[in-house]
Amino acid sequence: TTEIYTLSLHDALPISNCPHCRGRSPSVEAARLVNSLGAAVKKTGAHKALYAWPYSAWIWSSRDPAEREWIGALSPDVSVLSNFDGYDEVPGTAAGVRLFDYNITCIGPSSTFVRQAESCRDTGRPLFAKVETCTTPEAFFLPYLPVHFRWLERVRAMKKAGAAGFVGQWRFFGMNGSPPEELQYKAAWGEDGDDLLETICRRDFLLEGREVAEALAAWRLLSRAWDVFPYSAMTCGERAAYMRGPFYLGPAHPLIFDVQDSYNLPPSFRLLRGDAAEMASPDELAELQRSAKPRYVSDLLVTLPFGVERYLELVASCRAAWSEGWQRLHRILRGRGDRAERELAIVETIDSHLRTLENVVKFYHARDVLQNTPGGPMEFKARLDVLGRIIDDEIANAERMLPLLEADPRIGYGHCYGPVYDAAMVRAKVAQCRFVRDVELPRFSQVVRFHVWLESP
Repeated sequence: TTEIYTLSLHDALPISNCPHCRGRSPSVEAARLVNSLGAAVKKTGAHKALYAWPYSAWIWSSRDPAEREWIGALSPDVSVLSNFDGYDEVPGTAAGVRLFDYNITCIGPSSTFVRQAESCRDTGRPLFAKVETCTTPEAFFLPYLPVHFRWLERVRAMKKAGAAGFVGQWRFFGMNGSPPEELQYKAAWGEDGDDLLETICRRDFLLEGREVAEALAAWRLLSRAWDVFPYSAMTCGERAAYMRGPFYLGPAHPLIFDVQDSYNLPPSFRLLRGDAAEMASPDELAELQRSAKPRYVSDLLVTLPFGVERYLELVASCRAAWSEGWQRLHRILRGRGDRAERELAIVETIDSHLRTLENVVKFYHARDVLQNTPGGPMEFKARLDVLGRIIDDEIANAERMLPLLEADPRIGYGHCYGPVYDAAMVRAKVAQCRFVRDVELPRFSQVVRFHVWLESP
């Protein structure tokens, strides 16, 4: 049995006023600290290992982004654990967004991991990879993100990069038997990934012959769709960076026309972010919840830094590819038993979230055009009609999720940081959208036309 201790060098500063550290190399001082900890761990048992994880080492190693100096100063008692997929620029979006940890947008290895691997090889030190196995920060509402070929390619890339091993879960679900977890576990031990997917098709979905090839082709489409997902911290959570906004809440995300109106939405729409909530005492949490900001958003910051036009292009491309993959998989798997239905539910949920993301951005953009663009009564009416059509589409999108939510408790459960949404929130959102469409917009139209253009009724 090996006991593993992990140290995250997250809070070190690039400049210190400490009498001991002032003027010294942050990398060498950080290595000295880690070496002391490694030696202490070894004293309690030679079988024990300390993994030093430079999670945000760029804070103190900006001149040495691959932490080469730090790695070179480590003792043999210390193993290095490093993020496999972060810090590079997101390919294909032309927005300059950089990847943060635990994504599946980047298969890996990142350029930082490659340089760290070189440093470790030079010193004869093994390098271990930190990844997530099932889901990502933008998809906490599901037990796994069904991009199976991307997860498989990640394992192959870790092998090719020379990773000595990997840590496959932190908080984002554990060994719960999901397809990505099973695939990566077995692939890590040498089994062929494509054969494993074929096994799942035959074992879990009772497919045969040509049906297996069609299912694999559908999964490949779903995996390729993520090439153009508009990845950024804003998509994951806007101002909060995580756990907020249209992709997170999906079919429960309202369409806000009047940003000063709370629309009498239930308290579940105004909760403290999950990772912050778990650090508070019950009394502190109750006080924080009273002043918590909405979990939904009411502006277009989610599109930063892409801009609205480019953001909508990416969402539309991602959703088109995803919808095609989902529809093809649906034709093959429907009626093939409970496991097939559960896979389809997960895939359709992502389709719904992408549709909400697109509708929210379109609605806020159309709302801003209505409010900020010159025009007369005809243009005003036409722009209101656009808002109405978006609301219609989003109501239909939300309502199709209700049967899935009632049948599959995994959807919206949010194991990592608390529940994300449920059927009650979706129904409240649908009621809010109907109010905007049937009451608020007609009332707004009447007031504006009467007072601006003297039209009545």
